[in-house]
Amino acid sequence: MPLPALVVATRRTAKHHLKKRLPAFFSQVDDSLFALADKAENNQLQNLYFDAMREVRLKKDAMASAYRSRLDALFNESLGGSAAQPDTLEELGPLDQVGLVGDEQLEESLALTNMISSAETQYREALYALTARLDFLIDDQEIGKDNNPLRPHVICHAFTAAVDELDSDLRIRLVIYKLFDKHVVQQLDDMYSAINADLVAAGVLPRIKTPAQRSAERNASTPRSESDIIAEIASAMSQQEGAETSADAPPAGNLFASLQQMLSQQRGLTGAVPAGGPPLAADQAGMAPNGAAGIGGNAGDGTAGIALYYAPQDIVSALSSLQGDSRLQGPQDAEQPLDANLIKASLTQAITRQTGDDGKRQIGQADTDAIDIVSMLFDFILDDPHIADDIKALIARLQIPLLKVAIIDKEFFARKTHPARQLLNELAYAGVEDIEGEDDGVRNPTLQMVEYVVERILNEFEDDPELFATLLDEFTRFVEEEREANRLAEEMLEQARDTVANEIRQRVEGQNIPPFIRALLIDAWKDVLNHIYLRDGGSQGTAWETALKVADDLIWSVQPKLVVSERQSLVRVIPRVLNGLRDGLTLIDYDRAVTERIFDKLEELHLASLRGGVGAVQNLPADAENKPASGSPEEHTPAGNGGETAAEASAPRDEADEFIEEIILASTQAMDWDGWEQLDSEYAELVKDMTLGTWVEFIDPETEKRSRGKLAWKCDFTGEYTFVDRKYKVVADLTFKKLLDKFDLGQAQIVDDVPLFDRALDSVISGIKRAMEGKGEGREETPMH
Repeated sequence: MPLPALVVATRRTAKHHLKKRLPAFFSQVDDSLFALADKAENNQLQNLYFDAMREVRLKKDAMASAYRSRLDALFNESLGGSAAQPDTLEELGPLDQVGLVGDEQLEESLALTNMISSAETQYREALYALTARLDFLIDDQEIGKDNNPLRPHVICHAFTAAVDELDSDLRIRLVIYKLFDKHVVQQLDDMYSAINADLVAAGVLPRIKTPAQRSAERNASTPRSESDIIAEIASAMSQQEGAETSADAPPAGNLFASLQQMLSQQRGLTGAVPAGGPPLAADQAGMAPNGAAGIGGNAGDGTAGIALYYAPQDIVSALSSLQGDSRLQGPQDAEQPLDANLIKASLTQAITRQTGDDGKRQIGQADTDAIDIVSMLFDFILDDPHIADDIKALIARLQIPLLKVAIIDKEFFARKTHPARQLLNELAYAGVEDIEGEDDGVRNPTLQMVEYVVERILNEFEDDPELFATLLDEFTRFVEEEREANRLAEEMLEQARDTVANEIRQRVEGQNIPPFIRALLIDAWKDVLNHIYLRDGGSQGTAWETALKVADDLIWSVQPKLVVSERQSLVRVIPRVLNGLRDGLTLIDYDRAVTERIFDKLEELHLASLRGGVGAVQNLPADAENKPASGSPEEHTPAGNGGETAAEASAPRDEADEFIEEIILASTQAMDWDGWEQLDSEYAELVKDMTLGTWVEFIDPETEKRSRGKLAWKCDFTGEYTFVDRKYKVVADLTFKKLLDKFDLGQAQIVDDVPLFDRALDSVISGIKRAMEGKGEGREETPMH
């Protein structure tokens, strides 16, 4: 017989939940069989478990397919048979005929019977309500506990088709049944809750009361306080991390229900009336245990006068028509979220057009809350200053599709690993990168990929969230390929910087070098060497050797020259040093004004060198006065060949000391580690001890543009910090002192790398909490739409 649409929808929901459970189940089978093999008493038993493990791995797809097919068949058989024949689905025969079955079949039958009995007890109330609602929907057949097509009997017996795909013996089959019981059958609460919630939202017997509910009503306690609800939400969110690291742990599915209760209390404080009139208690409203359904009613069950709600499938269908409506979405470059009230009004109009509704039904409270929460999330997301405007405009078009996901699957809010959440986070991460427009006629590939993902969602997403998982795989592959290309460049960059740092360290450590020259080498000339290394692909070229020679000559040129021969050599070396420096600084586009100041300072230092450098000569031993300085770039004659004494070569001591002091004070050297603790900054220790992998947000003081980078390279000698984005592109390359200045000026701050959706959800909860704590006084600040 043709089944009512709502009954078909219950089967679809059941299959969806069971499908989600199977991957974790097969993973546990694999782990358990491996553990059993590891603990096996002999080789024969160990091989048995290993063979079974391999067989399950090879046949798990076939097992899943057989299970789904048998589930459909038993669902149809239940509705096509008679309630007086509960054993028509038994494949192994009734237990009172145990003499007709073998011992192995008996053990398997007992395992199934125990599994079913336990589940019927566990879900007694949910099954009671579901059976009554299915009986109400199906006119041509009486539905009872023995022919409810979604009873545990059907769920468990369908699995025998999956086990039959295996050639394993009874021991293995019993292990698999036990694991199926633990990881699937004992986790069906969310499935039955969701099905009952959907039926309640559609107005099917919303006021069913089981004996347990009646007892609870008599013993009902006072409503929970705001603090209790807030504490529950905090607990639910804190459990997400641990819940998702274990296949056994259920997700924190009560987060949406807790958010609903917060919104309900907020409406009470601000005087807002929820959809469908004043709220009823959860048991009166027929809410599912997870609180995911609003109240509803149906004239056929004697609840006329209670507001009727649109069925979830009607809402999802209407949203599908809206997600492609350009009039609702606005221009494609719009970066504003859709107003919740606009969505509700457009939704009502779309349902009226599609179903010819007479206006007596309305959007259920659960769906109204989902619309409000998703709108608040997008308010935060599209206000994030880190995301490029082009990406924001594309993400804004996903508000309707993600609202559909939230209505279809309430775990969307609680489960961090939900593919729709993960995809949104990845798109946002892409938007944090430097997304440019047209560049020589070639569009940014990341922007093109985000456009592709958004267009596919808008054009293809109906009611199967698996599309998000598919697109997530595609997008992450694309990002990884982009990262891999940049990772190779980053490795070369790290090699260059390590090599350059070592070369400079060898030349300046333990040497009596003027601070100005030390700063010039550590700052500007370091960049010249890096550029040459990366350009030439290493340190083997002539340009690299020439740049090192310039550094060596520069250091020698500012040492005190005590004899005539050294001064003569200096006269020949200075032009070579200055030309080499100018060529190198031009190569890296060094600031011209700064370059000229550098040459002015060098002229002063070279004059001091020609005068013998009085401050240095004072520390020389007496017998060194007539010896040439070591490290000369040319061959020098002994002091006897026209050499002069230090006294003859020196300028007046007082003037020379003052001159050297002036040079030191004028030095623009980069801050090294010496004396960092004396710096007058609260961030000095934080920057000094910053570890690799730390994320820092930088703010451009002129454009106020924000960018984030992870500390990927740090040199203790030069005090250099290099930050890269997720694609390993350099975001900032700063010395210790410059980085510290940015922290002091508020142009840099350490940030936690928290996914966008998580930050948005925290913001929504904080906003509702503030409104609740304000007791309705700060209504203008409420995040409600």
